[in-house]
Amino acid sequence: MLSVAEVKPPVQRFFSPLENHTVSIEAQVDAATGTAFILWKHIQRSFKGLFLVRAGELDVQFMVDSDYQEVEPLRIRLYPDEILQVVQSQVSVPESSTVNDVKPDAGPRERRRKASHALTRQPSTLLTETDLGKSLVHCSKHMTTHGQDCAASFPSLYESFVKAMMAGQDQQIESIKTRMDADMNLMLVSLMEKMDRNQTQLFEKDRKNKELLKQILEMEKDMEKRQASTTEKMDKNHAQLLEKDRENKEMHENMAVMQKRIHGMQEETLNRLVAIQSRVQAILTQTYELFEYPVPRLFIVLPKEQGSLDKLNLFTHKFK
Repeated sequence: MLSVAEVKPPVQRFFSPLENHTVSIEAQVDAATGTAFILWKHIQRSFKGLFLVRAGELDVQFMVDSDYQEVEPLRIRLYPDEILQVVQSQVSVPESSTVNDVKPDAGPRERRRKASHALTRQPSTLLTETDLGKSLVHCSKHMTTHGQDCAASFPSLYESFVKAMMAGQDQQIESIKTRMDADMNLMLVSLMEKMDRNQTQLFEKDRKNKELLKQILEMEKDMEKRQASTTEKMDKNHAQLLEKDRENKEMHENMAVMQKRIHGMQEETLNRLVAIQSRVQAILTQTYELFEYPVPRLFIVLPKEQGSLDKLNLFTHKFK
C-alpha cells in the first residue's frame, strides 16, 4: 500500500486564450470530506487579472458550505477530465457591459458574473486583444489582398481551435491547426511580397535621392564659384571706389586752395580798383576846378627875409 507521501496529487489544467498557453495547477484535498479543490489564489498566481473560470459554457462557482456561504479561502472544485478556461481582465467587451464596470468593492461572485457575461457577448475578441492578434492587425496593413483576407479570417479560425481544444476533439484540432499553418504561411508570403515591393520602391527612391543630392552638390559648387567671382569683382570695385575717393579728396583740397587764392586776388583787385577810382576822381575834380577857376592856384610860399624889426608885430611871421 502506498503512503500518503507517495500518492501523486491530482492536477487541474487551465487554458488562457489571452496568453495562449496551458498551465497545470496542483489540487488540494479536504482531509475531512476527501473532496479535491483548487485554491483561487493559486490560479491568480498563474494568471494575472483573473476574473472567472469556465468549464465549457458553464461558469465555475466558488465552493460553499452548508449555509451556502463561500468557503474561505476561496476555492473551486476539481474538474479532472476537462481543461478549464480562464477569463482575464484584458478581454475587450462592449462599453455597455465591460469588466471594468465592476465596482472595486464587488464580491468575487459579482466579478465572475460580469466577466462571464463579457466573454459570452464578445468571444471573437480574444485573439484580437492578444499580442498575436495585435500583430496580425498591424501586419495586415502591409500585406497583399489575399494576405489581408487570411488575416481577417484567422481570429475565427483561432476561436474554433480553442473550442476544439476545450472539447478535446483531437481530429478537428489537427485539421484546424493545418489550416492555421497554411494561412500563416500565406500571410508570411504575402508580407514578404509586400516587403519586397516596398524594398524595390525604397531602392528607387534612394537612387533618385542620390541623383538629386548629386545635382544639389553640383549646384553648390557652381554657386561657390559664382560667389567667389562676384566677391573678387566687388573687391576690385571697392578698391576703385577707394582710389576715386582719395582723388576726390585731393581735388577738393586743391579747389579749396585755389578758392583761397582767388579770394585773395579778388580782394587785391578790389583794393586796386578803389585806388584807381580815387585817382580818377582826383583828376576829374582837378579838371573841374581848372575849368571853373582859371587862375592858377598853385603857389610857392617862402618866408620873407627879416629886415628891420617891426615893432608893431613882433611875434608875427611874414611870407612872400
